[in-house]
Amino acid sequence: GAAAAYLESLDGVAGLNVRRDLRSNELKLLNQTEGLFLLDLKIKHGDGHIDDHCVAYDAARKGTKYSKVGRGCLIDNVRFVGNKEVEPKPLFVQEEDRIDQQTARAVFTKGLYGEEEDVSEVRMPRVYEIVLL
Repeated sequence: GAAAAYLESLDGVAGLNVRRDLRSNELKLLNQTEGLFLLDLKIKHGDGHIDDHCVAYDAARKGTKYSKVGRGCLIDNVRFVGNKEVEPKPLFVQEEDRIDQQTARAVFTKGLYGEEEDVSEVRMPRVYEIVLL
């Protein structure tokens, strides 16, 4: 899709090496302890429409929410829900999100896009690791 083409176009620009890695394995991604990744997401809405979207994952970033320390942070960009602009908020991954593939996938469907009632599925066909040359 358009997101994948854009990410691949960054390879070699400004000292970046963009490597395709980890394919669609959410659990393998969330178990990384370091690295910056750009994720090509396919967001399926209740009406069947699929959005092509990108988010970043900083595997080493830590944060605290409700006295729980999370490691690994998903960072979205500004997006629109209906006609309303929604500001991005970092989503820190908790240890219980790394139990198995199902809990890892729920980070995307229920965590990242859980407030959007019409999102029925989120798939991650490609993951790109960003490495400085």
